[in-house]
Amino acid sequence: MIIDDGVYQVAFNVPDNVAGFTIKSASGNPYACVLDGQGGVDNGHRLAQGKGIIRVTSPGTIQGIGFINGGGGSSDGEAGVYAELFATEGTLNIINCAFDGNENGIFSPSALSSSSPGYNINIVLNGCVFGYKVGNGGNDGGSHNFYINCKSLTSYNCTHLPTRNGNNVKSRALTINIFDLYNKHGPGRCFDIPSAGKLTIRGGIYTSSGSNAASNFMAYANENQDNGVFPPVLDSMSVYGARANDAIWNGACNAGINMTFTNLKQYWVDPGAYLNLRFGQSDPNKVCVTGIAASPSPPYVSNPDPIFPSWFKN
Repeated sequence: MIIDDGVYQVAFNVPDNVAGFTIKSASGNPYACVLDGQGGVDNGHRLAQGKGIIRVTSPGTIQGIGFINGGGGSSDGEAGVYAELFATEGTLNIINCAFDGNENGIFSPSALSSSSPGYNINIVLNGCVFGYKVGNGGNDGGSHNFYINCKSLTSYNCTHLPTRNGNNVKSRALTINIFDLYNKHGPGRCFDIPSAGKLTIRGGIYTSSGSNAASNFMAYANENQDNGVFPPVLDSMSVYGARANDAIWNGACNAGINMTFTNLKQYWVDPGAYLNLRFGQSDPNKVCVTGIAASPSPPYVSNPDPIFPSWFKN
């Protein structure tokens, strides 16, 4: 399906018998070809099955589409793209898309067992932009730029700007690989991985909105869902300290797991900024985050401007 430029107030299902589908814009510009969820269920618009502007139950590709107003922010999982119930294992590719003002930009449910609705789903993002025009996330902490909980998540070359509420990247996927460009947190964390699992983050700029941000920077934890606990790989990241008491939370500390940054490039924006690295779950005085400095030191630099995918035009 190829969609001409325009703003369309439409929501639809991709059924489970069309594996290999493609939905794309004719222009490739997600700010010119836009699907508007009109605020979702809370605002009298049911979306597809009450879940997404596009609800996907087959592997396929969505490319060059903008998603706005997908959900009203009541933490019921509404999203621009909602993926669930693949009959067999497959991959949903979301390429060069933009997400603004959604409850969640993308949502997929749990993959903890073979009967879970997210079990057969692998999601690959490439070149997507979250929150450039309007922040995503609802009126509480239960909605995010995306909340992806399927079998695996891989994200390349994406840009995350602050949410209205919730985290930029939230995932309970069993395996998570992130190779993004830029991630700036506001009310929530740059990334929140609350159910452990295999996490790899390589490269990218990670920074804060400064005093306007919440004191939550990054997190890896092992909460009520256990995906297995592994030392996360945090490599070649550029981290900017721009807020006092920005917390890097290691909730898997009591399982003997360290969050260790390797090949880190660290910068300080504000001499009053510092990182809180002492967030062991069972012992708040135990240091479970290493390879990164907690206290600022000169020279001080400006907070970096966003970096966008190659298709992006301001």
